[in-house]
Amino acid sequence: MNKFLIFLLIFVILSITCETFKLIPIDEDDDDVEAINFNKDDTETKEEKFLRIDEDADENLTFDEFLHSDMNYEKIKKEEFESYDRNGDGIVTKGEYYDKHKEDEEEFKNHHTNYINELFEEFDIDKNNKLNEREVENVLRKKFLLKPKSNFNHVISSFDKDGDSEWNKEEYSGFDKKLPFEEFDSVINGDKKTINL
Repeated sequence: MNKFLIFLLIFVILSITCETFKLIPIDEDDDDVEAINFNKDDTETKEEKFLRIDEDADENLTFDEFLHSDMNYEKIKKEEFESYDRNGDGIVTKGEYYDKHKEDEEEFKNHHTNYINELFEEFDIDKNNKLNEREVENVLRKKFLLKPKSNFNHVISSFDKDGDSEWNKEEYSGFDKKLPFEEFDSVINGDKKTINL
């Protein structure tokens, strides 16, 4: 049973992550975009790989040389480095580093805001910009495959900062960040073949 709950938790987290991030198709005609084929067989022999990464040809690998052994990883890290190096001079300054992190934080914040807005658009049935207990139960069932245990009123009140028995977007966001999984059961029946939504 514990393994089932762990797998369910992993499935739910992955589902949420995949649900909240949207893939953007790339234009295949764009010359700047080069796809990485992660499934391609490595045609390089071990001898060729060693020669390639042994930069000083001393037949010994330093850690820095060893880091170059995975070409796909190196390519990804190079692209990541270039996303930090705003002026393209081959050096990431402290300012560029902080700017990139600030940009990433803003992007995450905007993504989270959009996620909460879309969730309220879908589940706030009475359109009062708050989720009541019944609406939260629908979110849990449909988004997380969870149903509340008998102490659900306690869960609602613990995140209800203004005491109105409903959650505004800020209160729901607090719940979403600290989802107390121990307070819920799976909607998947014990036989693992049916889901009760």
